[in-house]
Amino acid sequence: MSTRGGRASAGAIWIVCLALGLGPSGVAAADDSRVTLTHPRSSWSLILDLPGFKIGPPKIFHDGTQVWFEADHRPTGLMLTAFVEETKHGRDAESCRKYYLKKVSRPEIKRSNSTRGDLALSEYLVEAHEGERIDHKHLNAYLGRDGFCADLHISKMHFAPDDRGLFDAVLDTVTIAPAADDERQRAARYLPSGGPGGDLLIQALSHVKDKDFEAADALLGGLCPWPGGRPITKNLDKNPPCQTRAFVFAEVRGITKGKDLALSYWLLGDRERQAKHWDEAQAFMEVSVDRNPGDPQTWYWLGQVLREKQDPEAAVSAFRKALDLDPKDATTMYWLATSLMDLGKLDEADAMLDRVAATDSKEVRVWFRRGQIQMKRGAYEEAVAAFEKAKSFGVDAKRVEEEIESCRKAMAAQRPPGTGETPAPNPRR
Repeated sequence: MSTRGGRASAGAIWIVCLALGLGPSGVAAADDSRVTLTHPRSSWSLILDLPGFKIGPPKIFHDGTQVWFEADHRPTGLMLTAFVEETKHGRDAESCRKYYLKKVSRPEIKRSNSTRGDLALSEYLVEAHEGERIDHKHLNAYLGRDGFCADLHISKMHFAPDDRGLFDAVLDTVTIAPAADDERQRAARYLPSGGPGGDLLIQALSHVKDKDFEAADALLGGLCPWPGGRPITKNLDKNPPCQTRAFVFAEVRGITKGKDLALSYWLLGDRERQAKHWDEAQAFMEVSVDRNPGDPQTWYWLGQVLREKQDPEAAVSAFRKALDLDPKDATTMYWLATSLMDLGKLDEADAMLDRVAATDSKEVRVWFRRGQIQMKRGAYEEAVAAFEKAKSFGVDAKRVEEEIESCRKAMAAQRPPGTGETPAPNPRR
């Protein structure tokens, strides 16, 4: 389904296509320009051809409701963000347009609505921002069917009438097609994301960490605008970008020192951690440890977030810093040992577990980890003995039995054919 509409001279179309790197039909042959965006539960995929664009990886919202990607064409300044969302409003293009405009349209914005082939369009122009002429053109194009809506947002600063053809050239490449099973499986593994707003918040926090407050506030202002540059005072706890912007304001004005804000950043990071928003949690906690590097608990929780992100090497580094600051914390020792095990540093992990046992005799999970370490060594009989001891101390019986069963299967696979004997166990070290 190619969506086309409008009129232009052949010369104008050719110039637009050259600007975007397209052929005269508006469609590129280059394979790396073709973008397929699929929701894991959708029967169809959104497909675009974007030659010359810098294309970001597809991502999936934390709650699994939407997938999206962004792209930009630097020679022309064209920006594009595309979404596919699961929603009961996804019947057709018009129902999707009504759904989104009800959510995002503000009365002060004058929009014009139209159609272009099978696309329902809505567009508007922001002429000025904070007294500066910007002529920022925004166009949203909608598609919908089978309970899913696609929303393409195309924008350009300093828009001129001749730039309309740039928008149309992108719209002309839009198609949808049946989603293949492998494409849906790949979509389920898209990078997790809080959406464009979440990514901007993470970028802003990187600037906050580096104390580039101007750059941070420029990003945060789009996520949480307030009049006159003054921090808002209500509902901060419901809006992390607004909280962050207020903290930036306080630090810049010297109202609150950075070290005093460390706990506030940690609290935001911990809330994101509990919501399993690992990237946002890491960003907040990294600001916190930058402002107060002497707090062992923040280093510990940063290590836990990094473990959840499957980055054991970074987790080990964070746990080591926490342990340097609080050498007697058995819980930090335990998770450091676990991360060392994940890295395959089994002797170091064993030594750290010895340290845990010497510090806190009540930390019975040590025996479960010892069993896992022996499994990694292939010493299955020693592993079973450690797991049995863990079970006798009350460690989760189901988890222990699952590991014991894995050991028994591995030992059975090691037996020479035709014998019932088990080879001698491998040495511990």
